[in-house]
Order: sequence, then structure tokens, then C-alpha cells
Amino acid sequence: MKKYYIITAIALVGLLFVTACGEEEDTTPSEYEQNLYYPADSDHSQTAQLRRQFKDEIGCYLLFNDTLKHEQNGTDTYGNILWNTQLVNLTYQFIGSPQKNIKYTFDYLKDYDLQVKATTLLKEKLALRLGKALPYSILLVDNIMEWTNKNGVWEPNTGTTYSPRDPYPKFLLGTRCYAFAIHGNEAFENDSYFNDILVSIVIDKIGNLPSSKLEKFLSYVAQCWDANGNPIQKSQLGYDDYVTNDDAARTLGFWQDRGYYYFDYGNEDRDHYIEAVLTYSVAEVEQMMAGYPIVIERFKIMRQLIIDEFGIKLK
Repeated sequence: MKKYYIITAIALVGLLFVTACGEEEDTTPSEYEQNLYYPADSDHSQTAQLRRQFKDEIGCYLLFNDTLKHEQNGTDTYGNILWNTQLVNLTYQFIGSPQKNIKYTFDYLKDYDLQVKATTLLKEKLALRLGKALPYSILLVDNIMEWTNKNGVWEPNTGTTYSPRDPYPKFLLGTRCYAFAIHGNEAFENDSYFNDILVSIVIDKIGNLPSSKLEKFLSYVAQCWDANGNPIQKSQLGYDDYVTNDDAARTLGFWQDRGYYYFDYGNEDRDHYIEAVLTYSVAEVEQMMAGYPIVIERFKIMRQLIIDEFGIKLK
């Protein structure tokens, strides 16, 4: 019986050795081990080098095409080529349902000199400012086209008669990728182009923060909201409705007067301050808003929140 156990043990060791050798021989990385966001080692093109340099300098991956992988994967029974294709899915969400009636297509930046020019602008105007808000990857293109599915037909998403929409968005904020379009020469000619995009990114980020993070900022204008969270009408605060009064608004602590029945509505007050923080320095605001100490104080609170939470580079 002991001899039988010894033979069995030797056989098991031999089997493990053969298995280990077999595993060691197959050293080809699977597709899950390959980083599809980074140029392949065999890619020595100028564009690949530009993308590597961007990753080294900025810390996130740079793409000029939303196709991460497109490889032949055999043929079907009729001889047709089968492809293994993976795309950057900008409509994918970790939470909630995917947007099945919306899709995006892109006009790519194919000229290398234009890629360099656009990348340099992106770095200087946006990427270097993003701090902790930097995404996993950035898709840089000429144009983005948004499409909507109407009764089975894909059409440019122009919105409705009552709510028109530009079917060429400047940016998209995906889960693993942000897409930015330069819109021909617009990004180069409009000095605030990428700052406007940055404002939208930070508004999106702050909108996802716990409400407790904004308590101090909102406390300065709490008297302008009722117990149900609705804005109190200007006339109930002792001011005239339908009369724009920036002085009154700023005395109360708002960035400006929205007009109509309320000094500000919903998140507009918050968003005005976010835009101001990303546009002006403390010194500029202290000069602009001299005589409105609450505005200056709220500006500083929002500024510090943006720095602490996202590490955004500010003036």
C-alpha cells in the first residue's frame, strides 16, 4: 500500500510539472492584459509618440480615434471576414440605463501637424488645469455629432421646436473617457473655448458631491429660500419683480440678478460662482465686487472647495 501511495504522489508531481511548463510556454498576453488605450510597442508612428508623450506629461491616455481595437477574427461559414472590434463607449454608465436612443460619431484629426497643434492647446488650456478631475483618457477630435433614433431612423439630434439643440457638442463626459472637439478653428480663435468646457466639467463634478459639502456656501443666502427649498419671490424680500437689480442681489450674496421673480433659481447661483472661480483670481473679484463682502466670501469658499475636492489649477 505504501508503494502505491508513493507512485501516485510521483504521478501527481509530474502532472503539475507538465502543467506548469505548459503555462510558462504560452507567454502571449491576452486582450485583457493589453492596454488598448496606449499605443502598441510596435507602433513607431509620429502620432503614437505624441500620445506617449501626452501620457508621460499629463498622466492620462490620449486618443485620436474611438476605435480601440479592430482585428480580423476569422471568417463565417460564407467566407465573410469576422472582426473583433472594441470602441470607446461614451454612453456607457456604471449606474442607470444606457442611452439606447443616442449615439455619437466623430470627425477625426488625421493630419499630424493638426494633432500636435490641438494637443498643445488642450494641454495648455485644459488638461494641465484639471488636477484630480483628469479623466482616464481623452479623445481629441475635430467634431462630435450627436444622433437620436426616431422611429428606427438615426437623425442629427437638433432637439425640438421648443427646445432646439446643437447636434455638434463641444465635449462629452464618459465614464472612462472625455471627448473634446476643436470645431475647426473655433478652439484656436476663441480664447474662452476650453475654459467654458472646464466650467461644465466642474459643474458636473460638484453636482455629484454630497450636499453637506455645499452647506457653508449655501448658508449665506439661506434666507432667500423657503423651508421646502424653493426660492422666495423678490417682492416677498422687499424688491421689485421683473426689475434687474444686481446691487440688491450682490448685497444679499448672489453673483448677479437673474431677473424675473427671483434673484436666482435652482443651481444657477452655484453655477455662477463656479464659472467665476474658474475665470477670475481672488484679487480680480475683490476689485470687481468691492462693497459686496458676502459675494467675496462666497467666492473664496467655492474656490477652496474646488481646490480641495478636485485640485483644479486656478488663477
